[in-house]
Amino acid sequence: MKINKHILSTIKKDFIFLTGEINIDKDYFISKIEKGIKEKNNLNHRTNVSGYMTDWNYFNNDSEFTRILVRIMNYIEKHSVIDRKVKLENVWGIKENFSDRTKLHDHAKCILSGVIYLSTVDQKLIFPQIKQEVSSKEGNVVIFSGFLEHGTNERILEDKSKYALAFNLIEHIDF
Repeated sequence: MKINKHILSTIKKDFIFLTGEINIDKDYFISKIEKGIKEKNNLNHRTNVSGYMTDWNYFNNDSEFTRILVRIMNYIEKHSVIDRKVKLENVWGIKENFSDRTKLHDHAKCILSGVIYLSTVDQKLIFPQIKQEVSSKEGNVVIFSGFLEHGTNERILEDKSKYALAFNLIEHIDF
């Protein structure tokens, strides 16, 4: 075999990483997640979440989630976080119990991704490329460039459940 060129290098790339807190009706969403993880089309133990998960689009048309998304979008637009129009691709619910975790992964096809925590456990969501982490604390929200790798730092060691909503925003193209 003849190799004409072999390059191993790194490029700098702009990214977005926002954290904050949000008031959320956790009981409403936890109840819906519990229902969704029992439905036929659930994704329990079949994704990077080694725990329970609703269908990818489970909350896409949920009016309570839409209210939250509007607040997030207001911030993104007001502060010119991105220079493209985005729309919701999908939003799903997660439940992880003792010994569960989320494997390191990315959402590369998405402009932005986010997680909203509905409960508190001693587990952090880590972003190794940018050396950032977010506590799994009720009301915490993180929004980040979809290409950033993320996952949990370790398995849950408590007899408590972690509940969260995760979502992706993709580019919205007007025709």
